[in-house]
Amino acid sequence: MKKKIAFITGSRAEYSLLKNLINEYKNYRSCYTFKIIITGMHLQKKFGSTFEEIVKDFPKNYIKIKLNLTKDDKNSINQYISEGIKKISIFLKKNNFDFVYVAGDRTEIFAASIACYYMRIPIFHIHGGEVTNGSLDDSIRHSISKMSYAHFVSHSAYKKRLIQIGENKNHIFNVGALAVDSINKFKFQSKKKLIEKYNLKIKKKNLLVTFHPDTINNSDNERQIRILLSSISFFDDIYFLFTLPNNDSQNSIIIKNIKKYVKQNSNSSVVASLGQLDYFSIINIFDGVVGNSSSGIIEVPYLNKGIVNIGDRQSGRIMSKKIINTKIETNSIILGIKKLYSTNYQNQIKKSEKIFGSKNISKKITQYANKLVIEKRKFKIFKDIKFKC
Repeated sequence: MKKKIAFITGSRAEYSLLKNLINEYKNYRSCYTFKIIITGMHLQKKFGSTFEEIVKDFPKNYIKIKLNLTKDDKNSINQYISEGIKKISIFLKKNNFDFVYVAGDRTEIFAASIACYYMRIPIFHIHGGEVTNGSLDDSIRHSISKMSYAHFVSHSAYKKRLIQIGENKNHIFNVGALAVDSINKFKFQSKKKLIEKYNLKIKKKNLLVTFHPDTINNSDNERQIRILLSSISFFDDIYFLFTLPNNDSQNSIIIKNIKKYVKQNSNSSVVASLGQLDYFSIINIFDGVVGNSSSGIIEVPYLNKGIVNIGDRQSGRIMSKKIINTKIETNSIILGIKKLYSTNYQNQIKKSEKIFGSKNISKKITQYANKLVIEKRKFKIFKDIKFKC
C-alpha cells in the first residue's frame, strides 16, 4: 500500500523551499501519494496571493484551508493560530497521512504542527535548529522541532543545536538549504520581460527591499520603517523595488508607510508578492537586497549579489561573509548601502561561498525519509547529553 504524505505551506517563502522536494517525490509514484495543504498568506490577497502558482504546479494534489486574519494585533494572531489548529485537524482526521512535511517557523506551520502532533502523525521538519534572536519565530521554530519526528537542517551547527535540545541525533540530517536546489535549476526571466510585467523603473543602480515587522517589540515598527525609508531617500540615483512583508503582527504599519513612500518617490515602486521565480530573477538583474528577510541570509549569497541586513531579526543565524549588517539607524543603513556599491565589496561578492550545501538537497531528504518511514514508529523521547554544571 502506498504511503500518504502531506506538505503544509502557508507562505510564499516556504512554498519556494518545498516545491523541488514535492517534485522529487514524483520519482516515487509507486510508493507515495501526496497532498499539498495550502493555507495562510497563499489565500490572502493583501499579501499577493500565490495560490494560483501552486495550482499551476500541482493541479491535482492540493487542498485549500482558508484562515481569517482580520487584524494584525496580538490577540488576532492567537485566534488565527487557534483557527488553524481546528481546521487543519478536521482535514487530517479525514486523511490517514503517514507523515507530514513542514518548513520553517510561520504561525500557520505552528498550528499545523500542533494538530499533527496530537493526532500522532510524524512531522518531518525542514530548517530547524536555527536561531533568529530578533523574532518571536525563534521560539516557535524550536517548539516545532520538539514536536517533530525527524529534522532536515541546513548546517552542521543547527544539527548540534537540535541535539542540545534533546533531539535524537539519528533523526537529524544535515542536508543543506532547500533553496539551493531552486537556484541551481532556475532559468531566470529576462530583464525585458520583468520590466514589462512589473513596470520596473530600472536605473543604473537597483535594489530590492524586503522588510518585515519586529514581532518582539511591536511598538517600534513605525519608527523602524520610517528610519529605513529615510535612509533610502538619501539615494536618488538608485531604484528601489519594495515587496510587502509577511502577515506578522503590525504588518499594516509597514505596508502603509511603504505605499506612502512609493507615491511620493518616483525612483521606487511596490509589488505585493513576486513569486519564487520572479523574486530571484529580479535579484539576478539587480545589485542586491536591503532588509531583514531570511532570503538575504540564505539564498542571495548564492546569486553573488549584495546584501544589507538591517537590525537584529536575523541575528544568530550562520551568515556568509558577504552580508553587510547594519543597525536600524539612518547613518548605519546609508553606510551599508554605500559599502554595497564599493569596489572592494563588489569584488568580494563575486567569490563563491556555499555554506548551506551545493546540490541535490531534495534528493538527500527523500533518501533519508525513505529509510525513516520503514521504521516502526515510536513515540519520541528526550535524549539527554552529558555536561558538567
